[in-house]
Amino acid sequence: MNRYRRGYAILFIILAILITSTGGCRAPSAPSNSPAPEPTNIPTPTAPPPTPTPEATSSPTLPLLPITSLVWWTPEDHAPEPLSDALGAQMLEQQIQAFSQQPDGLKIHVILKKPFGKGGILDFLRTASAAAPSVLPDLVTIHSDELAIAARAGLLYPLDELIPTEIQDDLFPFALQAGQVDGQLFGVQWDADVEHLAYDGRAVATPPKTWEELLTSELTYAIPGAMVEGRVNDHFLIQYLGANGHFDLAAEPPIEETALRRVLDFLASARQSGRIPEFVLSLPDADACWDALVEGKVHMAQVNASRFLSERTEFDWVRFATTPTWDGRTITVSHGWMLAIAARDPERRTRAAQVIAWLLRPEHVGPWTRASHRLPTRRAALAHWGDDDPYVPFIRRQLETAIPRPHDESFAAISRALQWAERQVISGNATPDQAVSEVLAEVTR
Repeated sequence: MNRYRRGYAILFIILAILITSTGGCRAPSAPSNSPAPEPTNIPTPTAPPPTPTPEATSSPTLPLLPITSLVWWTPEDHAPEPLSDALGAQMLEQQIQAFSQQPDGLKIHVILKKPFGKGGILDFLRTASAAAPSVLPDLVTIHSDELAIAARAGLLYPLDELIPTEIQDDLFPFALQAGQVDGQLFGVQWDADVEHLAYDGRAVATPPKTWEELLTSELTYAIPGAMVEGRVNDHFLIQYLGANGHFDLAAEPPIEETALRRVLDFLASARQSGRIPEFVLSLPDADACWDALVEGKVHMAQVNASRFLSERTEFDWVRFATTPTWDGRTITVSHGWMLAIAARDPERRTRAAQVIAWLLRPEHVGPWTRASHRLPTRRAALAHWGDDDPYVPFIRRQLETAIPRPHDESFAAISRALQWAERQVISGNATPDQAVSEVLAEVTR
């Protein structure tokens, strides 16, 4: 039986016990509402009304047994595995075992979940919360795109008073901001990924830093251009933010017209001059752009840091650089996986927070992210990557200036409109002016 089936079997057994049981459990106390640290001055969608937190429910009180174990829901690629060929999974297993062997350590029961969709982590949190709260996990790994949804649904508990300030203060700005929902910390970002430029060092001596430098060169540049579930790609967001754009979901319109026009003018010029090839309309994401680069179809490509790290040894002629932007500023967009707490019992929340702090120790998360080809979210963790690799100071600058991808549900309409505009302009089916007008009309309805 594979690990997914074992996870489901455990849940079914617990549900059967709950149905036949007549006992109760102590009602959890209300979570802390202490304010979170002020985020750094980074453009972000305006916050909606305060987030509800799970409410305590009344039930008969029984004597509490000592807490000897915690349950952790996590996707497979973020799970400990002693028999895995992946070094990162082995390292994570060692960290979990070391935590369990501490004087006050606990056994961690890992239950694998799909990352997204039906039967995924968010879906199971919703279902279990409504039908069988006692099977909810203590600790959960959830993607940054879904953290706010889970928090506003009352499925997670605030962490402001549970996570040591030394960890919160050491997080890169994007990671702290990504974990905050309506002024409270609901998740601690465990790892990250960002996009940057990769180029053929055999053919490109100096990569362009600005749009003007790119447009006046003879270089070809692969960017994502395909329609993907109505979701604007990170490259477009990077260019929009780099052109002094911002999002204000409470404003009319919620986007900056001048910045949008700049980006679409650039894309039109790059397509007409051949700097952006027509085939990018078939590239759904940065991974597809990487493939185009290593297959020799372009000189440069927009890539994920994780893909670059995992294949840089095989393609040692590929170099890295910051994404060319309107005025050459360094900017990127981040996303990644969060550690959050769903335990309803206050003591279990405290113990789950200890697990988070343990996993976020620099000496743990630094080597683990490097072995897993992911990026750390703590400055002190990046220091464990060493100083002999020129990629380290480069990615440190990227992480210091990164902005978390907007994750508010109300951003969805804007995302669809921007993706439509990008594709229409690159394909030549609309001028930048036409696309801007359509976008403004769509997002102000």
